[in-house]
Amino acid sequence: MSLKDWLRPLLAEQALPPPEMLVAIERLLRLNGHLAANSTVQAMRLLMDGRAPERDRLSFLRAFSLETANGEMLAAAAGVLRMLAPKIPFHAELIFDSCGTGGDRTGLLNISTLAALVLAAAGIPVAKHGNRAITSSCGSADLLESLGVPIEVKPPEAADMLRQAGIVFLFAPFYHRATRNVQPLRLILNKEGHATLFNLLGPLSNPMEPTHQVVGVFNPRFMRPMADALNKLGCRKAWVVCGENGQGGWIDEISPCGKTHIIEVLPGQLREFTLDLETAGFARVPFEDLKGGDVVLNRAIAERVLSGETGPGMEVVSLNAGVGLYVCGKVDSVQDGIQQARQILIDKGAWRVLEKWRSFKPAVEAS
Repeated sequence: MSLKDWLRPLLAEQALPPPEMLVAIERLLRLNGHLAANSTVQAMRLLMDGRAPERDRLSFLRAFSLETANGEMLAAAAGVLRMLAPKIPFHAELIFDSCGTGGDRTGLLNISTLAALVLAAAGIPVAKHGNRAITSSCGSADLLESLGVPIEVKPPEAADMLRQAGIVFLFAPFYHRATRNVQPLRLILNKEGHATLFNLLGPLSNPMEPTHQVVGVFNPRFMRPMADALNKLGCRKAWVVCGENGQGGWIDEISPCGKTHIIEVLPGQLREFTLDLETAGFARVPFEDLKGGDVVLNRAIAERVLSGETGPGMEVVSLNAGVGLYVCGKVDSVQDGIQQARQILIDKGAWRVLEKWRSFKPAVEAS
């Protein structure tokens, strides 16, 4: 039985547990260090219902920490968010997403968002899941909004946008309104420096259930749970990646500054390896050259990259987009993918996608 088939009757037929059950589930979590899928589902329902006292929900979220994350918990939690999100009337054999976890707190340019535009220019349907900045100064939603892209689009419009522009942005708070009772608590915990398991759910909870993904993770210790969850959720192929920044830290991207640690996800199997771009003839880029800043600066960098300006920005976007092209089966090697992505940027193919995207007009409904 698939996770979706298991979840559907659980959400539709089982009554919501009483609010005090959240305290009992927290005790179980603290005792065992993790939760079974059923307990995770019930906890998610109680958190999103919002009737449990705020102190109990905050206490549970503190226990629902990154350190408790395993593939079963992540898949169950993300499965609930997917099932509760509105359905988008669009079907394709391949749908790609480059949403990562964020959270590396390095303030880079918006690499995965720009890479998504390159993949759309290559003819791959892209459903980019994302949010506003939480741990940085410019999230994917902030950047795209500044570029004139509609970020709050209803499901029928999202489907039209994919057909017309080849890409859509799925703004997480808009599509996961069930989390409206959780988000304020997460902001409180973020100010305390406390990350929860929700920090890993963004790449897993895309309502379009992408078939292919490149998922950047901010710390390698969370790569295995993420990969296991993607497998349980039925993703056909994904690379879960965490890159060395050349300064002893990590970034949630394919890194041009050092080695990148990778777990490849295929049906029923995981394969771990590292990618060293120097051995592939790719010159390293200094980490400082990848830095972004606020929305104004990141927009300026994005426009330069998309208009074909050569430099570190183009190189890091070509690298990450090239891996996406490889994961989607568009090219035979990462090296070929990097070359194709670079050429798309030089030819302003991604810029043309942006122009089409921000000039999108919904199809007129028949009267």
